[in-house]
Amino acid sequence: MMKHQQTAIKVAIKRNFYEEMKRNNTACESENDSVEKSVKPKDDEIKITHENDITPTDRTESTSKRDNYYEEMKRNNTAVGSEKSSTLPGPTPWPLFGNLFTKDGFLINIPIDNLALFKKYGPVFTRFLGQHQIVYVSGYKTIIQLLKKQGNDFVDRPNWIPVLQKNNRSKGLVWSNGDNWKTLRRLTLHALRDFGVGKTSVEEKILEEVKCLIKEFEKTNGEPVRNIKRMMLQVSCNVIHNIVFGHRYSHDDLKLNKLIDAFEDIFTGPPLVSPQGVFPILLIVTNLLRKSSKMKKRIKAGGYIQQYVTSEIDEHKTNFDENCIRDFVDVYIQNEREQCQQIEYGKKQLLSLIVDLFGAGTDTTATTLHWALLYMIQYPDVQLKSPGTLPRMAVQDTTINGYRVPKGAIVMINLESVHYDDTVWVNAKEFNPDRFLNDDKELINKEYLMPFSIGNRNCVGEGMAKQNCF
Repeated sequence: MMKHQQTAIKVAIKRNFYEEMKRNNTACESENDSVEKSVKPKDDEIKITHENDITPTDRTESTSKRDNYYEEMKRNNTAVGSEKSSTLPGPTPWPLFGNLFTKDGFLINIPIDNLALFKKYGPVFTRFLGQHQIVYVSGYKTIIQLLKKQGNDFVDRPNWIPVLQKNNRSKGLVWSNGDNWKTLRRLTLHALRDFGVGKTSVEEKILEEVKCLIKEFEKTNGEPVRNIKRMMLQVSCNVIHNIVFGHRYSHDDLKLNKLIDAFEDIFTGPPLVSPQGVFPILLIVTNLLRKSSKMKKRIKAGGYIQQYVTSEIDEHKTNFDENCIRDFVDVYIQNEREQCQQIEYGKKQLLSLIVDLFGAGTDTTATTLHWALLYMIQYPDVQLKSPGTLPRMAVQDTTINGYRVPKGAIVMINLESVHYDDTVWVNAKEFNPDRFLNDDKELINKEYLMPFSIGNRNCVGEGMAKQNCF
């Protein structure tokens, strides 16, 4: 085959791919005119001010402004289908591979600089991981629009990811969806509150860990502390263990430290929304690499966590007394026997739920405390002022800022874009806790603080994390 013929075929394949992408991204359009009109933002919807994020639905714009809009879209590799729809801005994907190898892609741009991409493409942009579309949402107004005003459109988790399916992670609190998730979340919140989250009873558990932590510091006799992060992990893991299983360990106990090691081995793996997490073919390659030390540690860690949690559940079921509810596991068993909540019960569900609680509350709190101590040492003037005493999926075809988002698209929320917003915070990247307080030491701009996220999927352990930190 002649070289120019091969080139022509490649161009034709690429063109067909892009046309298919256009059709997929405009699939939200319905025969119903009301759905078609829904693309046009309402008066009370947010107005986009980013230079690269111009909503193509304002029909009152003059012809010259519209021409400028099309030119702007072209510069951002954005295909425009009509006045009523536009493809999300973002790097142009390749056939089959999506944005794996493109500029601003998954493998080229590691680690991902979400702030840089936000400035380049605007508050809403997209990338493709193979054929899977991922939508990135940044900026305070856009995040509020998505999580608060359109929260029900993006409440689901993408539990179709192969790694999750393989490990039965459609259960539990983090990755379940629908009515099962709603009821399980309600049960979890009530159980945590019943066992003192946000109350003095949990404070007593935390203070017990603090006393042990102080003793560990005293043992150093003024010498540098070698592993503060480890100490923070022992504290946070023990607090959760006490609430979930009803007992704690000494900080040098082998079981506690083995459990912490197992979770640490899990946390060091690649993110779920990554080439390794999405492409089934890479799972085969991963299986071939199981003899490698890192992969072997992860597999062993997952097995140990499952074995440990299962043994605790079995012990609780054996010694369960409905007149003496001891901890979170007992609450679950009680609900399971009474069937007072319409959820899918069972040992696998409970196991996944417990792993979620440990996974979400151990490393996050420990990392926060670790960095807090580091900054207190680095900024002693701030230390003197301190008190003595942390992916979604589109449920249906919808829009964000006038851009069409198809059902099933993964949506990533860039909270960093709010916490480092120079229009809200002066010198946003400098460490300055005073920026959050007025002259009367009252919290200001609190609507821009989202460490536990917002909306339907905000962190259920917020109260516990705050008590651990403060």
